[in-house]
Amino acid sequence: MNNNKYLFTRLALHFIGLIPSILFIFFPFRNKKSVIFNSQFNTTFEHNSKALFLHMIEDKNNDFEIYYVMNDDSFRRELNEKYGDYFISTSSILGVLKVLFAHTWITSSLETPVGGIGLSIKRNVIHLGHGSPIKKVGLGVNSNSSLRRLYYRLLKGNFSYFFSASKEFDEAWADCLGFNLNRVIRAPQARNDKIVESQTTPFSKGYYSILYAPTWRPGSDIEIFPFDDFEVDLLTSFLNENDIHIYLRVHPNFVQSLPPSLIHHRNIFILSNDVVEDINDVLGSFDLLITDYSSIYFDYLLTLKPIIFLPYDQDKYEEAVGFTIPYEKLTPGPKPSTLLDFIYEIKLFYNNNDEYLQQRKAVDNVVNPIKSDHAHRCASIAIELIKNH
Repeated sequence: MNNNKYLFTRLALHFIGLIPSILFIFFPFRNKKSVIFNSQFNTTFEHNSKALFLHMIEDKNNDFEIYYVMNDDSFRRELNEKYGDYFISTSSILGVLKVLFAHTWITSSLETPVGGIGLSIKRNVIHLGHGSPIKKVGLGVNSNSSLRRLYYRLLKGNFSYFFSASKEFDEAWADCLGFNLNRVIRAPQARNDKIVESQTTPFSKGYYSILYAPTWRPGSDIEIFPFDDFEVDLLTSFLNENDIHIYLRVHPNFVQSLPPSLIHHRNIFILSNDVVEDINDVLGSFDLLITDYSSIYFDYLLTLKPIIFLPYDQDKYEEAVGFTIPYEKLTPGPKPSTLLDFIYEIKLFYNNNDEYLQQRKAVDNVVNPIKSDHAHRCASIAIELIKNH
């Protein structure tokens, strides 16, 4: 079921923009000063698009006309009140024309500000991504359906460059749409400045705060605390006795499948998009991360704080999706398979008994070769591409 959860929405957006995109292939003019940002489905303000957009509008040394596509009317009004009149809609003809006449688009996702084909013709379209790809993406996924492969092939002409934070990910980005490696550009993730900055949030006060952020599964739901010996009372008693809070960051559609005994416990919280829209805004404030195959741990490595991995279906996931890295080698943390071992590992980190620190440092150097000034460096590279395109 999860396999095609968003595919049909993406295809619809793609075909809605088909005729305008084809017509604009024959228009010679592009406004080289105009830079359009967007993120997923033109309804979110998050990820690297958000971070780079905010950096560029605050930079008084550039003279670009910068806009961000936001088709949620209420959210757009809120953002314009907060940041200024930078937020536009492609729900109107004028908005579509403003976007199509722009020379540069910058996105965090494969959904462009306007759908269609040939969008990188006479235009610079830069894909920032919303996380380094631990798992294969696009055409690289092991078990793509024919419809999904067709969709990705249609997108190939829509992008000029993919940004990649490390050479470990270059081939994965190239394989995503069948690009040559020379179109993969080394650049940091603009959003990661938030992680390395000192943060004071509700998650960093008084309690030992753990973020539990599993990744999506194609064709199946997520198992939270995937232990055969799992007992809710044993876990919650441990959390309560040690003043530990666990924050679950799962997709909103999966919340209803969680056991009520978990989501109603006073030490376990659902960290939904309504509470925190962009997890990177608060990621650095957590004391410990629990994940499986989510690229969030690459970002979290910048803090050098502990990580616990729960790869309960690793073989199945490898077969269905595939990894871009040697998973066992580049996952610097314990992998408990029972609840008792899980609690034991948390206790060790809780008591500052950390035998994985040097491993985390080594992996961090591999996947995050750039440690600081992420947005500034990303902007410099993007501006250079804009000038030379």
